[in-house]
Parts: sequence; C-alpha cells; structure tokens
Amino acid sequence: PFNTSIHFHGIEQYGTPWADGVPGLTQKPIQPGHSWTYRWKATQYGTYWYHAHARGEMMDGLYGPIWIQ
Repeated sequence: PFNTSIHFHGIEQYGTPWADGVPGLTQKPIQPGHSWTYRWKATQYGTYWYHAHARGEMMDGLYGPIWIQ
C-alpha cells in the first residue's frame, strides 16, 4: 500500500540514471498498483545486490543478490 523503488548497489548506470532507484533523486517512486521495469546495459560483471528504498520494505524482505556473468 506504499510507494516503492528498488536501488541497485555497485551497478553502473551509464545512460540510464533513472534506473538507480533512489526515489526523489533518480526516479519517481512507483505507486501502489503500478509497475516499473528496470533496464540498463550491463557493462561489468560480478556480484551485486538490490534493496527497496522506501519505508520498511527492506526489512520485509525486498532485497536480494544480482549476478552478472
């Protein structure tokens, strides 16, 4: 029932700064009942992670790993 967004740690966002997920800074929050597809071109490989960037959603489990090979 709350606005949300997903922030990606360590992933380069060349040309797609709006895909970094910081609400009010790099993107508008995703409103309840709406969706957003994050797209960026992977320019590096490795292990990274993502997490919610609004309210207590990270504590509720909205986080995880990303592996780029």
